[in-house]
Amino acid sequence: MGGALGLAVTYAFRRVAELTAWADGVPARVTSARTEVFHDSFLAGACFATAGLVLTLILMPMSKSPASEAASV
Repeated sequence: MGGALGLAVTYAFRRVAELTAWADGVPARVTSARTEVFHDSFLAGACFATAGLVLTLILMPMSKSPASEAASV
């Protein structure tokens, strides 16, 4: 989860310069630009976390190990 958060923040803050230039000092646009950065960060983090969950479910072994079968007896 920490890796997903770090990648999300890095991804979102790459757009700060672009959005700041778009805002051009107008207070409403500055607020909108900040909101956009946090929205992008949250969305990217959710995507990375979902991808991690999907990979975990795909790569997990589907069969029980002999040790877990012996413990349930």
